[in-house]
Amino acid sequence: MAIRFPILEQRQVEPEWSLSLDDGTYEITFYTDGKALAKRHGEPWRDVTGDALVAALAREARWWRQRIMDPYERELLGLTIPKGALPR
Repeated sequence: MAIRFPILEQRQVEPEWSLSLDDGTYEITFYTDGKALAKRHGEPWRDVTGDALVAALAREARWWRQRIMDPYERELLGLTIPKGALPR
């Protein structure tokens, strides 16, 4: 018998942003109403609303990804990314 988490089921509120980690194993979605929900392997997993550590790590990962994806930022940071290492 599967455990159900109603808070993780279909949401009517628009997502503000999300972050996929570990080659898509995990995805954290932050909603405009302040909720933060995590999926594991595409299935609802945890309500991480109010977890300051999760929010801080997600913001940091998103910030670095934005820098790495921008060629100008990579040059400023002195980053060398091997060909094919960045997502398309």
